[in-house]
Amino acid sequence: MSSLIFYSTDDEIILAMDTLAVAGASGMPLLFTTKFYLVPHLNGVICGTGSGAFTADWFVQVNTGMMVDDIPHLDYHTPLALQAMWESSREKLPKDFTTTIYHFGLPRDGSPACVYAYRSNRNFVSERLPQGIGVKPFADVPKSFELPRDFGPMMVSQREYQAKEPLDQRVHIGGHVFVCHLTRSGINVYQTDTFPDYDAQRGVMLAQIAKTRSTQ
Repeated sequence: MSSLIFYSTDDEIILAMDTLAVAGASGMPLLFTTKFYLVPHLNGVICGTGSGAFTADWFVQVNTGMMVDDIPHLDYHTPLALQAMWESSREKLPKDFTTTIYHFGLPRDGSPACVYAYRSNRNFVSERLPQGIGVKPFADVPKSFELPRDFGPMMVSQREYQAKEPLDQRVHIGGHVFVCHLTRSGINVYQTDTFPDYDAQRGVMLAQIAKTRSTQ
C-alpha cells in the first residue's frame, strides 16, 4: 500500500509517493522502493496502489510490449490488458485484495493533461479523473496548499489517520517523499522529505535480512 497525492492542470501534473514497502498485513518494514515509473516516450507516468508487484509487471508490459503513442492511446488498450493480467495473478493474492493503476500524461496533440484510474474492484474500467487534487488514502488538505511544499505534511496527516485503523487494514507510509513533475518540456523527479522514523524502519529491514541469512 502507498501514499499517492497528485495535482493536475491543463499543462502540468505534479505527484508524490512514499517509498516504504511492507510485508503484507503485518506491516513489517520490508524495503524502500520507487513506486512510480516514468514513460517519457508516452509523455507520462505509471503508478499504482495496492500491489507494487502488479504495478511493476504492468509497467514492464507497457514498456516492452505495447506500441502506443501517448497516455490517451494507452488508455484504449489498458482495461482488457489489465483484466487479463489480473486473472493470471489472482491466485498469488489474498481473496479480498484490491489494487488500482494510475496513468498520468500530457497528450501528444497538446490537449489538456490527463489522469486515468483503473480499479480492480471495478474490473479495471477506464476512469478519467477530473483536474485538481487527488489524495489516497484520505488526508487533511490545506485550504491554500502549495506543492511540492505540502506533500510532506499531507502524508503525515495520512499516517495519523491510518494509525487509527486496524493493523491488517492500515496503509503503511514511510521512507522518503519523492515528487514527479510532468510539464510539456519533460519530467523532473526529486526528493522533498524524509519521515522521522526512516532510520528505525531501515534498522528493522537490516535486522530481518541478518536473521534470514543466519538461518540459511
